[in-house]
Amino acid sequence: MNYTTEEEINKSITVLDINNKKYFPLAKNQIDGEALTIAENMKPMFSQALGQLGRGIHFYFFEVTDQNGKNLINAKLQGQFKISHSNSDFHWKLPLSTLVPPKSCPIDGEKMNGTWSYCPFHGQKLEN
Repeated sequence: MNYTTEEEINKSITVLDINNKKYFPLAKNQIDGEALTIAENMKPMFSQALGQLGRGIHFYFFEVTDQNGKNLINAKLQGQFKISHSNSDFHWKLPLSTLVPPKSCPIDGEKMNGTWSYCPFHGQKLEN
């Protein structure tokens, strides 16, 4: 397998907010030291666990904020963003379901995805 180098990816990867404004990866000297240390320490774990595939995993950091410094992408709030790389777009809708507590169906009490508004079986509004 041939993987694109970290440097090549860094030249083409962007995050696009809901208004399609582009954000580019931060330079290493712009990244919080603790975050950089965690990412660097994860690389050998991926390599050991996944072999060549793990060696092809790279970490990129972006600052996606408005003029007041407020984050424009919040994994727990409604929104969306995309990552563009190598002529491909990868879309995410927010909130991420793994970070939202489940909701319950008012009819049978079954736990449902916390990002859903209505029970897909009964059509009733889900309860928090």
